[in-house]
Amino acid sequence: MRNLAITLAISPFILLAFVSLTNAQSSTSLQAELNALLAQLAALQVQLQATTGSANAAPAASGSAYGSCPNLVRSLRMGVSGSDVTALQAFLAADSRIYPEGTISGYYGALTQKAVQALQQRHNLVTSGSPETTGFGAVGPATRNLIATLCVGGGIPSAPSIPAGACAMGSTYVENGKTADFYSASSVQGSDRCSSFVQTRQCINGMFSGNPAYRYTSCSVSASSPGACSYNGTVMANGESRTFYRQEAVSTAQSCQGTMRTCLNGVVGGSTEYPYPSCGVTSGPVSCNLDGVIVQDGQSVGFYKNNKVLFGQSCAAFQGTRACSGGVLTGDGDYRYSSCVAASAQSCTVITTVGTTTSTTTVAHGASRSFWSDDSVPYTSTCDAHKLTRTCNDGSLSGSPAYKHPACTTVAQKGCDIDGITVSGGTTRTFYSARSVGGEGSCASIDQERTCTDGVLSGGATYPYAYCAPNGQRYCVVDGAYVAHNASKTFYSNNAPSFGSTCSQFDLIRACTDGTLDGTAEYQYASCKEPTGASCGLDGVTVSHNQTYTFYSRSAAPSGGNCAEYSQSRTCIDGTLSGSDSFDESSCSNSSSAIPAASQVAAALSAMEALLKAALEKLDAWF
Repeated sequence: MRNLAITLAISPFILLAFVSLTNAQSSTSLQAELNALLAQLAALQVQLQATTGSANAAPAASGSAYGSCPNLVRSLRMGVSGSDVTALQAFLAADSRIYPEGTISGYYGALTQKAVQALQQRHNLVTSGSPETTGFGAVGPATRNLIATLCVGGGIPSAPSIPAGACAMGSTYVENGKTADFYSASSVQGSDRCSSFVQTRQCINGMFSGNPAYRYTSCSVSASSPGACSYNGTVMANGESRTFYRQEAVSTAQSCQGTMRTCLNGVVGGSTEYPYPSCGVTSGPVSCNLDGVIVQDGQSVGFYKNNKVLFGQSCAAFQGTRACSGGVLTGDGDYRYSSCVAASAQSCTVITTVGTTTSTTTVAHGASRSFWSDDSVPYTSTCDAHKLTRTCNDGSLSGSPAYKHPACTTVAQKGCDIDGITVSGGTTRTFYSARSVGGEGSCASIDQERTCTDGVLSGGATYPYAYCAPNGQRYCVVDGAYVAHNASKTFYSNNAPSFGSTCSQFDLIRACTDGTLDGTAEYQYASCKEPTGASCGLDGVTVSHNQTYTFYSRSAAPSGGNCAEYSQSRTCIDGTLSGSDSFDESSCSNSSSAIPAASQVAAALSAMEALLKAALEKLDAWF
């Protein structure tokens, strides 16, 4: 022990010194020293484990006396109360190691459960689990037997005394000549029942008769078995029937009232007025327990017929008073809930699907909003003609469900395209039967007002021209563009030049003289789109024109290397990446080195140092 303490004491300083040297050491020496340190830590852990194994052994009983024997005739668990709980707490409080708080209230709460667990652990009755699975923290038959053994003589015997000729099986003792039921399995699953694994064995001069395989004093059905029921701490196989009782304890002037209840597909049938798997007789007042509420003998408490009522209803209308009398609650058994809440008002939800798009509209309780019977209407109608205001009342919308669309739009009329221009739907424009008139004629003499209605022009098809001018002042029309007499406009010989060129390289200003444009006819386009560079694609990455991206010559750096050593910045110019084609990986990962980085080593050693310091603190407590 002393050598271990010295080794543990100096180890943190060795670790700290090691961290400070990591940056200066080579990979080989660093690996060697790390391996040596890990070996040292492993040896220390083995040595520490051997030491803690003996130190953690439970100390021998000191002979502290428990209290007087309590009269326990029923199973006790958290939430119950009564004089038997008071007696149990007085018994436990006599040993401050078991029950340091020493609270004696008559109510079985968390502190009492903790004390019972300490008692069970100290005497190796049960050391883990829960009150429902293993009885850990609950006072059942085995724990009552232990308490009865311990309280005899007022001390803690080093080993329970067994009457002459009696037989012992775990914590269960059977007098000579008496019988007891034992099981060949402590738990069963599936459709099995504990009754299929039971055997009655007799104690004969210290030896049990029957098959030694039947060695378990209790048996339970796994709650995970198909169709099994878990009810009030009891697990029943599917189809199994058991007696349940109306109360867990009754006074000496009463008798236990029981009824058979059957487990069927996970549900225990029968009356819920009989919830308890056991019932005992006690000399003190007996409390009532319903839905987690303890009602003392002689007291009255309000219970509810429903634990939840609809919005707008009052829980008070579903409440009834029940009194506890000798462990039995009077009144209507339908009033079995200790609390009741009124449901909150629900909002309204409208789900609408238009084509492949689904939308959800939520309206809060009491709120109103407009809905439409159609999501769109033609220009000949209005959305207001298809609108309805609907109000939400606790999840229900007023009005017709046909009004389900949260929005509506009016579809605009289609325009009319003619002679290079577009006439908007619903508008009127003057058209002409000829582009020009001669002599003393006037364009007004050959015009007609034409109206566009949803893509269709009124009037005669003999009026197709959008412009008219007298001879000598005629318009020039090229590529849908009108140029007035004596006016000029820029035209282009190429309306979509390639990247590297500009539209200005292909333009020419052309003047109109009485319907004739000057200049070269190849300049025939009224507009031109400036070119943009194409983007570049490589290894799943798209790089826009004139943008730069870092590529790598390999997807992973070799051991000891870094991805930065294998990178190159490449710029996209009109679909072509600069740089070397060997840098074609869009990402690279740094491989884990066989030797941890200095920061990793420092973190690992800090963790080991913390472990050793914790061990030193524990050793100090032992010394």
